Amino acid sequence: ERNAKRIYPEGDLASNLLGFLGRDQEGLSGIEADYDHQLGGVAGESVFERDVYGRQIAYARRQITPAAPGDDVRLTIDRYIQRAVEAELDRVIKEQNAKGGTIIVEDPRTGEILAVASRPSFDLSKLDLSNPEQASLYRNRAVTDTYEPGSVIKVVTMSAGIDQGVVTPDTTYNDTGTVSIGDWQIHNWDNSANGETTMTQVLQFSLNTGSAFVSQALGSQSFYDYLQRFGFGEVTGLDMQGEASGSVRTPGFDTWSPVDLVTNSFGQGMSATPIQVINAVSAIANGGFLMKPHIVKEIIGTAGRKGIEPETIRRVIS
Repeated sequence: ERNAKRIYPEGDLASNLLGFLGRDQEGLSGIEADYDHQLGGVAGESVFERDVYGRQIAYARRQITPAAPGDDVRLTIDRYIQRAVEAELDRVIKEQNAKGGTIIVEDPRTGEILAVASRPSFDLSKLDLSNPEQASLYRNRAVTDTYEPGSVIKVVTMSAGIDQGVVTPDTTYNDTGTVSIGDWQIHNWDNSANGETTMTQVLQFSLNTGSAFVSQALGSQSFYDYLQRFGFGEVTGLDMQGEASGSVRTPGFDTWSPVDLVTNSFGQGMSATPIQVINAVSAIANGGFLMKPHIVKEIIGTAGRKGIEPETIRRVIS
């Protein structure tokens, strides 16, 4: 009685992304599950007449349906970048005594994901499906988990301000160290007050007050329009299951207040996935074009090769 077993030449590399098979050889997570139909092929079948002892009758009716082989799925992942990324992530998590983390490497021009690593993770070589404690490790957190992105959103806010012409890199404001919004006081992360400050310096020193200045100059309608254009609050369309959309409160929500405009401008009070964040920032590096991220490069089978072409979602800034 024949059986099958997956062999992993790269060891436990990209385990969250690749996923694994169950005992019946069907994909249960990751690419193995998402592309199970292409990878698995179709089983063959033999139907024949047999005697009372179960032996095949040599000259009786017999019908054979040959098996159809599965396709090869080639990923955009670069194994060398992936290995470097995982090593660096493990190093920094240990150094910072962190609970976990994510690193993604994307080609801004094509949307190809060259590496994606998340921790905590699991080892393909030590997979134990009977252990319930391992279940929480199977998901690809770069795609399924949301978090408060924080100051990386300042580059989105600033690009929107420049695109709308309300600021330039040399526009200045007086940084007193605080911004008052109703009963709320917004401070810089380091409680600094920097006096006359340019927009370039706002990004250099990651100043919350400067981000607030730009968002207020934009106004709520324009600011949230740009957040939506950059893909926040909606899935990116990545070719993997389980992608979360994140959430952004807008003036149409009962729970929204003017302070949200300011806090959202530096990435607080909103949630996003790591794949949303890197895809948004990649649009700035790609001349303003937001690409659809993808992990599958091509599918190779009996019908030939089917390549996945880069797809532009929209232009978000000029």
